[in-house]
Amino acid sequence: MDMAEIITQPTSEAEAPVAGRSLGRDLYLGLRALSEESGVPLAAIVLAAAAVVLRRTGFEVDLAPGLDLAGHRSFLDLLAKMGPSAAERTRLGFRQGEAGSSGAVLAFEDTGSALALGIEHGAAPADSAAALRLLERLPALLAGLVADPGGRLSELPVLSAAERHLVLVEWCDTE
Repeated sequence: MDMAEIITQPTSEAEAPVAGRSLGRDLYLGLRALSEESGVPLAAIVLAAAAVVLRRTGFEVDLAPGLDLAGHRSFLDLLAKMGPSAAERTRLGFRQGEAGSSGAVLAFEDTGSALALGIEHGAAPADSAAALRLLERLPALLAGLVADPGGRLSELPVLSAAERHLVLVEWCDTE
């Protein structure tokens, strides 16, 4: 999976800091194909995937009123239950349940040849770290979704390749 580097843009003090990334071409084409095959707009797929990553990593997110992101549901089932209004959204707000977290907003743009992701976040170091983790983890879940769109939400990958290596190899090294 080819992905561009994570980019952090410097901003003036009046603007929220922004972290961004562009998905690799193979993943972008896979998501476009999934969108066409399922009849679900790419916007809804990206928002739902981001919501799943965020909920599974301890964030509060409101994807759609009354919508449960429990792991027993498939991703395609989640998309069907989101409703038509989700297809028109290109931004998703979220925050950690911790005091001092100002929250963040995920935004994306489909340029027709790539998908650019950006997160506007608070100035606190915790907000910046959370934004960067989401940008690292979202492509892993999107790739898992392209590989198995009917898979259970709880079984879709959330860790990036680097995080998975850290947990499975480095932390388990007993030598």
